[in-house]
Amino acid sequence: MDVRQLEMFLAVVEQGGYLQAGSQLHVSHSAIHRQIRLLEEELGEKVLVKRGKSVHPNESGELLIETARTVHQEIARLGKQIRDLRTLQSGQLRIGTGTTALTFFLPPVLERFHRQYPKIDIYIVTGTADNLIRLVSTGDLDLGIVSESPEGPSLEKYIHYEPLFDEEFVVAVPRRHTLSRRKSVTWTELKSLPFISFPKESRIRRLIDSRFRRAGIEPKIIMELENEEAIEKMIEINLGIGFLSLRRTRSEHLHALQIHGERIFQKVAAVRSTGYIATKTKEFLRLCTEQSAR
Repeated sequence: MDVRQLEMFLAVVEQGGYLQAGSQLHVSHSAIHRQIRLLEEELGEKVLVKRGKSVHPNESGELLIETARTVHQEIARLGKQIRDLRTLQSGQLRIGTGTTALTFFLPPVLERFHRQYPKIDIYIVTGTADNLIRLVSTGDLDLGIVSESPEGPSLEKYIHYEPLFDEEFVVAVPRRHTLSRRKSVTWTELKSLPFISFPKESRIRRLIDSRFRRAGIEPKIIMELENEEAIEKMIEINLGIGFLSLRRTRSEHLHALQIHGERIFQKVAAVRSTGYIATKTKEFLRLCTEQSAR
């Protein structure tokens, strides 16, 4: 039994006859008939029967169909993987992420990937986690580096999460703020202070709001801005305070405050479609995992 025989067998089953199968495969129908006969001799069983002018699989043939299709799929998958190896010499890798990950986590990963695979173009887009996951699920992005949902494990179908690291968030105040000499602050002390926040649909906003609710506090939101750079700038000029990733507060303009008695972390993960993963995506994921372990 060889692959070509299985291909001919499937063609006969799908086309309903030897003549039609020969036309599809560009092989004489007599050659297909001969190969099917050799296949049946090897199996010791008939796999096809004639009904009127059509040819159909019998019970043994039905069993063979499943195996033949599996073999065909595995060969196709192998061929794709082999061709995919060549894409490390060309092509494009499409990545979606948030601004913090792009600024603080991804640069060394991008540098290493570009050094190892200089012929692959890297396309990057930023946005909310929910929107980026949608783009991954539709195939418009190969990979997303996003915050996990505070509500728990993702319910998206056909999306796989690979945890990378935990991002700590703290209260950021300008250096000249009255709280800048403190190391921590209570939720109650934050109640009357003006807050510059992320949009309501963002995952970090949902996480922070859940902590406020748990403390029985309604924050005084004066601005809702889409990215951390904008929030950081507004805090720097003393228009309000806000939650930022700890990495962003390590500057001469900001001071970080932890919430007294607790710390706030948000999990960051790589998201991709389930099923086959392209070699270029797999390599980028490997570098992300190595970077997160440092």
